[in-house]
Amino acid sequence: RGVRLKTPDGMQTRPTADRVKEAVFSIIQFEVEGRRVLDRWFSAKAKFEIPIVYKRWHEIMFPGSPLPALTIRRMRSRWGSCNAAKRRITLNEYLLKVPPACLDYIVVHELAHLVHANHGSDFYRLVGQYIPDWKERLKLLRRFE
Repeated sequence: RGVRLKTPDGMQTRPTADRVKEAVFSIIQFEVEGRRVLDRWFSAKAKFEIPIVYKRWHEIMFPGSPLPALTIRRMRSRWGSCNAAKRRITLNEYLLKVPPACLDYIVVHELAHLVHANHGSDFYRLVGQYIPDWKERLKLLRRFE
Protein backbone atom coordinates (compact mmCIF):
# COMPACT_ATOMS: atom_id res chain seq x y z
CA ARG A 1 0.00 0.00 0.00
CA GLY A 2 1.48 3.34 -1.00
CA VAL A 3 1.87 6.45 1.10
CA ARG A 4 -0.07 9.52 0.04
CA LEU A 5 1.10 13.06 0.64
CA LYS A 6 -1.25 15.97 0.98
CA THR A 7 0.08 18.84 -1.11
CA PRO A 8 -0.41 22.52 -0.21
CA ASP A 9 -3.13 22.81 -2.84
CA GLY A 10 -5.02 19.93 -1.18
CA MET A 11 -4.35 17.29 -3.83
CA GLN A 12 -3.35 13.86 -2.63
CA THR A 13 -0.54 12.31 -4.56
CA ARG A 14 2.06 9.56 -4.33
CA PRO A 15 5.45 10.89 -3.24
CA THR A 16 8.09 11.16 -5.90
CA ALA A 17 11.78 11.50 -5.18
CA ASP A 18 11.61 15.18 -6.14
CA ARG A 19 8.63 15.85 -3.88
CA VAL A 20 10.34 14.09 -0.94
CA LYS A 21 13.54 16.09 -1.51
CA GLU A 22 11.51 19.29 -1.70
CA ALA A 23 9.67 18.46 1.54
CA VAL A 24 12.89 17.58 3.37
CA PHE A 25 14.56 20.75 2.09
CA SER A 26 11.59 22.80 3.32
CA ILE A 27 11.79 21.25 6.78
CA ILE A 28 15.55 21.86 7.00
CA GLN A 29 15.14 25.43 5.76
CA PHE A 30 12.42 26.01 8.38
CA GLU A 31 14.68 24.62 11.15
CA VAL A 32 17.65 26.75 10.06
CA GLU A 33 15.52 29.90 9.95
CA GLY A 34 13.97 29.01 13.30
CA ARG A 35 17.44 28.63 14.82
CA ARG A 36 18.47 32.02 13.41
CA VAL A 37 15.39 33.66 14.91
CA LEU A 38 16.06 32.00 18.26
CA ASP A 39 19.74 33.04 18.17
CA ARG A 40 18.79 36.66 17.43
CA TRP A 41 16.24 36.64 20.24
CA PHE A 42 18.74 35.14 22.69
CA SER A 43 21.42 37.65 21.70
CA ALA A 44 19.00 40.55 22.20
CA LYS A 45 17.95 39.16 25.58
CA ALA A 46 21.60 38.87 26.67
CA LYS A 47 22.31 42.44 25.56
CA PHE A 48 19.41 43.60 27.70
CA GLU A 49 19.88 41.49 30.85
CA ILE A 50 23.66 41.16 31.30
CA PRO A 51 24.28 44.95 31.45
CA ILE A 52 21.82 45.20 34.35
CA VAL A 53 23.93 42.74 36.38
CA TYR A 54 27.14 44.44 35.20
CA LYS A 55 26.00 47.91 36.26
CA ARG A 56 24.80 46.63 39.64
CA TRP A 57 28.15 44.98 40.43
CA HIS A 58 30.16 47.94 39.15
CA GLU A 59 28.26 50.26 41.47
CA ILE A 60 28.88 47.90 44.41
CA MET A 61 32.60 47.52 43.69
CA PHE A 62 33.43 51.02 42.43
CA PRO A 63 30.71 53.40 43.68
CA GLY A 64 30.62 56.68 41.83
CA SER A 65 33.34 55.80 39.31
CA PRO A 66 32.71 55.85 35.54
CA LEU A 67 31.29 52.66 34.11
CA PRO A 68 33.80 50.89 31.82
CA ALA A 69 32.60 50.07 28.32
CA LEU A 70 30.80 46.75 28.03
CA THR A 71 30.52 44.50 25.01
CA ILE A 72 28.24 41.46 24.94
CA ARG A 73 29.01 38.94 22.25
CA ARG A 74 29.12 35.24 21.51
CA MET A 75 32.51 33.88 22.54
CA ARG A 76 33.71 30.34 21.87
CA SER A 77 36.28 29.76 24.57
CA ARG A 78 35.85 32.40 27.29
CA TRP A 79 33.15 33.64 29.61
CA GLY A 80 34.61 37.12 29.62
CA SER A 81 37.66 39.30 29.17
CA CYS A 82 38.93 42.63 30.43
CA ASN A 83 41.13 45.18 28.71
CA ALA A 84 42.05 47.36 31.69
CA ALA A 85 44.07 49.81 29.59
CA LYS A 86 41.04 50.57 27.40
CA ARG A 87 38.59 50.12 30.30
CA ARG A 88 36.56 47.65 28.26
CA ILE A 89 34.97 44.44 29.49
CA THR A 90 33.57 41.82 27.14
CA LEU A 91 31.12 39.21 28.39
CA ASN A 92 29.88 36.09 26.65
CA GLU A 93 26.18 36.18 25.81
CA TYR A 94 25.94 32.52 26.82
CA LEU A 95 26.30 33.64 30.44
CA LEU A 96 22.50 33.81 30.39
CA LYS A 97 22.49 30.01 30.18
CA VAL A 98 24.35 29.54 33.47
CA PRO A 99 22.97 30.02 36.99
CA PRO A 100 22.78 33.68 38.08
CA ALA A 101 25.41 33.01 40.77
CA CYS A 102 27.89 32.11 38.01
CA LEU A 103 27.04 35.25 36.03
CA ASP A 104 27.68 37.31 39.17
CA TYR A 105 31.04 35.57 39.66
CA ILE A 106 32.19 36.27 36.09
CA VAL A 107 31.14 39.91 36.25
CA VAL A 108 33.00 40.43 39.55
CA HIS A 109 36.00 38.49 38.16
CA GLU A 110 36.26 40.73 35.10
CA LEU A 111 35.68 43.93 37.11
CA ALA A 112 38.46 42.85 39.49
CA HIS A 113 40.84 42.86 36.51
CA LEU A 114 40.45 46.63 36.40
CA VAL A 115 42.44 46.66 39.66
CA HIS A 116 44.64 43.55 39.29
CA ALA A 117 45.70 42.49 35.80
CA ASN A 118 46.79 38.98 36.82
CA HIS A 119 45.28 36.13 38.80
CA GLY A 120 47.46 36.60 41.87
CA SER A 121 46.50 36.39 45.52
CA ASP A 122 45.50 40.09 45.63
CA PHE A 123 43.17 39.51 42.68
CA TYR A 124 41.41 36.58 44.35
CA ARG A 125 41.27 38.43 47.66
CA LEU A 126 39.36 41.21 45.89
CA VAL A 127 37.03 38.73 44.18
CA GLY A 128 36.51 36.95 47.52
CA GLN A 129 35.59 40.23 49.17
CA TYR A 130 32.48 40.38 46.97
CA ILE A 131 31.92 36.68 46.17
CA PRO A 132 33.14 34.70 49.22
CA ASP A 133 32.09 31.37 47.64
CA TRP A 134 33.77 32.09 44.30
CA LYS A 135 35.50 28.67 44.23
CA GLU A 136 32.17 26.84 44.39
CA ARG A 137 30.71 29.11 41.73
CA LEU A 138 33.71 28.47 39.49
CA LYS A 139 33.24 24.70 39.91
CA LEU A 140 29.58 25.07 39.00
CA LEU A 141 30.44 27.24 35.99
CA ARG A 142 32.90 24.64 34.69
CA ARG A 143 29.99 22.20 34.34
CA PHE A 144 28.67 24.45 31.55
CA GLU A 145 31.88 24.58 29.50
